[in-house]
Amino acid sequence: MNIANIGVYPPPFGGVSIHIQRLKAHLDRRGVPNVVFDVSETEAPERRAPGVHRKSMVKVVGHLLLRERSIVHMHNFSLRNCFYMGLLMLKHRVILSLHNERFLDEIASHPPWLRRMAVALLNRVDRIIVSSSKSAELARTIIRDGSNVLVIPEFIPPAGIPDLEPSHPIWRQRQNHRYLIASGAWQLSFYKGVDLYGVDLLVELIGALSRDGYDITCCFLLPQIGDAGYFDIINRRVDALGIQDRFHFITHPIPEASSLWKIADLVIRSTNTDGNSVTVMEALAVGTPVLASDCVPRPEGVLLFESRNREDLVRQCIFALDNLDELKRRVGSSSVESSVDAILGLYRAVSGLARPETGIEAAFS
Repeated sequence: MNIANIGVYPPPFGGVSIHIQRLKAHLDRRGVPNVVFDVSETEAPERRAPGVHRKSMVKVVGHLLLRERSIVHMHNFSLRNCFYMGLLMLKHRVILSLHNERFLDEIASHPPWLRRMAVALLNRVDRIIVSSSKSAELARTIIRDGSNVLVIPEFIPPAGIPDLEPSHPIWRQRQNHRYLIASGAWQLSFYKGVDLYGVDLLVELIGALSRDGYDITCCFLLPQIGDAGYFDIINRRVDALGIQDRFHFITHPIPEASSLWKIADLVIRSTNTDGNSVTVMEALAVGTPVLASDCVPRPEGVLLFESRNREDLVRQCIFALDNLDELKRRVGSSSVESSVDAILGLYRAVSGLARPETGIEAAFS
């Protein structure tokens, strides 16, 4: 059984790239033949790790069409990639992971004839993985056979969680303030004209809590800036609120984000759209309470606030800070399952499929 995962491999650091990195590590440890094709556009060496190759999507498709039949697992959805999947399905089994709920918006942004072609191709994909029940409902509005849409939360735990170096700026914040709030994004971006990760909300939150007398600081992981103009706007707002010593962007990637989550008092996920959220699952796995927007269903034990409602975010954050011990006990009693076994089970199931219209027997070595 040969597996080809196509997506983004760190760097850049983000939920999807970390997911692919950890998935590959588990496949390697279990002796499953696999390769990752990194189709990111960032400047980076051709090979970042054994079995990881950086190629354009066009070159990946050409390469795979000349190789033995395999399971191709796509992690980056776009209308253009639907047509690449159509080519790959001529020879390979194809699985598509939809890591967030924005796929219908992507399809709807194109002319009707392109939408029809894309939906037709999506209905030929062997299996579609989504990370939440909400995403499953959305996918089943366009996928005729709803049983081909599988909910598999994308959490894969890190192999280890190293301690941060004592000299790291995060530690100085931890030692200098009573409360440490943590959050992060792979880069600043927008969804429907609004700050996707809710960084603006977090800045206002820290300003409000500081005025209310809370000795609080926020460390926000941001390995890539993304929208540089917006980054400047946010930093000017930080200056205007006088919270330069309380709101900190960590722009150099740390080896493992969970190293921050485990020393934080509270992890906040303030997105206005989301998938399963690796950040939320990682924080719960290390026993740190999570406050998240209600834009998608969240795991049990997560405290919610109304998406894009700053006042509700402040209220719920104050509640969390005032009840940290109880929230930590609640999180400590919950369990966070890895998706590795479910994904491997899916690979095995798909490897045994035969495509009726071609009569090809799928036998993967």
